[in-house]
Amino acid sequence: MSQLVKRISREIAVLLVEHDIDRVFALADRVTVMNEGRVLVDGNGRDDARGSRAVQEIYIGTGTGSARRKTHAATKRATPVRRC
Repeated sequence: MSQLVKRISREIAVLLVEHDIDRVFALADRVTVMNEGRVLVDGNGRDDARGSRAVQEIYIGTGTGSARRKTHAATKRATPVRRC
């Protein structure tokens, strides 16, 4: 699929919505990173997006504290299971 997207993008502009950041960097010449409707980064991709503190904190994580917050948030949204 990656090769198809690359081939098509030589002829026309392609809008790719993807959450796999490594795939994005492999395919895109230019990247706009958004979070909750806000543009965090609009630039050349790897350098701008990976170097952005906001992108790192939101999408890549900042360590165990970040993982703990995500786990806690997921737990709060989870539906409790009733055992009989």
